[in-house]
Amino acid sequence: MRTLSDILIKDLMDKGFKTFFGLQGGASARIIESVVKLGGKFHPVLNEQAAGYAAHGYFLTNNKPAGLIFTTGPGLTNGVSGIAACYYDRVPLTVIVGQVAKDNNIAKQTKTRMVGFQEVQHLDITKPISDLSFKISSLKD
Repeated sequence: MRTLSDILIKDLMDKGFKTFFGLQGGASARIIESVVKLGGKFHPVLNEQAAGYAAHGYFLTNNKPAGLIFTTGPGLTNGVSGIAACYYDRVPLTVIVGQVAKDNNIAKQTKTRMVGFQEVQHLDITKPISDLSFKISSLKD
């Protein structure tokens, strides 16, 4: 059975994104599985910031784009410097961030902004340092 992550990764690979850098987390595990299953390369790095700089260097060295795969919340916020470096240097980059399922967000029950910061607003953070930011919530999207 093809999953949403399989469809997304296949489409990106068809567009030249065959190498990905990042760290595995609960919200990104299935995406990384799809990369490996479909014949792409996933390179785990020390931290998310390093992943962005690795993608930057990969493009400058090989003239091929790379992608980043992060888990939700601090995975994305730790990667912002690397993402910005690619954006300002016009290095092609795709960033995929897993997300906490809406049903698992218990912030309303606890009357807090969020529990931890796994539910941080990824799109609001990345819009100023990307050409396009969007959320995929279902196969229909």
